[in-house]
Amino acid sequence: MTAAAPLVPAAVAQSTTSFPLQVISLTGACWEGRVREASVPGAAGRLGIMAGHLPLLAPLREGLVRLFPEQGETPVDIHVTDGYLEVQPDQVIVLADLASRSSALDAARADEARQRASSPMAAALTGDDYGTMHAGLVAHLAHLHRAARPR
Repeated sequence: MTAAAPLVPAAVAQSTTSFPLQVISLTGACWEGRVREASVPGAAGRLGIMAGHLPLLAPLREGLVRLFPEQGETPVDIHVTDGYLEVQPDQVIVLADLASRSSALDAARADEARQRASSPMAAALTGDDYGTMHAGLVAHLAHLHRAARPR
């Protein structure tokens, strides 16, 4: 018996454009590459991002980020806990508190990620400290982007 091919939305399967995307957590870079589409758990509901999306800064909630790589490989699933999504004309960044990647993410891996999210370090980042830390990271990242752009 052969494994079923992963379901890929028709619009993604037919897309010929891609964009660079990074998934970054407090522990470092989790994934980086070019994708045709990203489905992200936004605080107000799922967000679908494709090439040419308007600039956006949106809060995330805990859930799965599903990435459809440029070359049509198997979709990549990454479990994230809170954070922000930044969409710019030239790239997309998922800045999560914690991110856990697995080719076969199951309940045990999701529970592990939730336990890490409730760690003393993660628990210390609540309230005003949490917002201040995120604002600082976003400002620093924006500064790095401006400095890296050719003039």
